[in-house]
Amino acid sequence: MNVAEICQKLNLSYIGNEKLNILSISTLEQAKEGDLAFLFEEKYFDLIKTTKASCLVVNKKIIIKNKNFTYLISDNAKLTMAKILEIFDLGTKINNGISDRAFLNKNISIADNVCIEAFAYIGENVSIGENVKIFPNV
Repeated sequence: MNVAEICQKLNLSYIGNEKLNILSISTLEQAKEGDLAFLFEEKYFDLIKTTKASCLVVNKKIIIKNKNFTYLISDNAKLTMAKILEIFDLGTKINNGISDRAFLNKNISIADNVCIEAFAYIGENVSIGENVKIFPNV
């Protein structure tokens, strides 16, 4: 799906390449070329110096002048992120197991029959019991 198609579906504006094909969704830290990432707050601006993402979703009020990216402009980047994840259907692809797009810190304990979906964040020293499902972006 390209930038123009995403913008049309979600009524977003953009700056940059409307024909850019989005290959996947990622974080700023883990993005690869062709990925779309989200920049919610100014405190994460330093991450754009090292990200390999091709496209960034940003809130209207924090547009960056870096011309190396295509930007999707949103009134609410967090809500836009949820809608884009729904379009790409990343959150429903696993029933049990851990998504390779989940963020797992050190020293965690995970019981049997657990589902950790895309973009879920598990902090250090966390214990997850049996039959737990952690949804995307939690």
